[in-house]
Amino acid sequence: MSFIPTVAGDVFHPGNLSEISSPIQIVFYGRPSCHRNGFELGIEALAEVKRKFGTRVQIISAGEDWHPGQYGLENIVENKGRLASISEVAELYRESHIGLCFMFSKHPSYQPFEMIASGCVVVTNENEATSWFFRHGENCIVTPPTVSEVSSTLARLIEDESLRKRIQSTAVDSLSKQSWDEVIDETCIKAGLLVTHASSSE
Repeated sequence: MSFIPTVAGDVFHPGNLSEISSPIQIVFYGRPSCHRNGFELGIEALAEVKRKFGTRVQIISAGEDWHPGQYGLENIVENKGRLASISEVAELYRESHIGLCFMFSKHPSYQPFEMIASGCVVVTNENEATSWFFRHGENCIVTPPTVSEVSSTLARLIEDESLRKRIQSTAVDSLSKQSWDEVIDETCIKAGLLVTHASSSE
């Protein structure tokens, strides 16, 4: 069975970044223990970006607890680790201009969907298995998974505000409009499972 992920719109929704031009904040889904998330690729590319742009960018990582000093990232990346609540995750995404998230397995993470819903412009890697959703130049930027390509893609987004705004304005339309209850019900029906709901009086 498969289903198309949706997003809790009451939690993940855009903030107001229109008047914030600097620093550009990049949020990275950084998980060194999960190879499918391309941690090494991400930190190398982000280090290149920080060297080029300095204080013009602020780079935040979230998703797993680790210390920047372990990877030579002192004063380059601030790691917030595993955030305590989904509302904190959504707030971080709303405060960020660009979201960097890799997936090298056959299913997408939920993170880029939630980043898009929160107003982030997502940068992700080429992956045939996830191309049904991630469309380059429409709802995200898809890049070859090399340090030079990822860093140059991030640099382009940092420098080109009009590109960020164009993708930001159209990307949200690519998200499912269903609620999670509707997605779960449809999936259960496809699987031949009985769907029941508690009555409002219970």
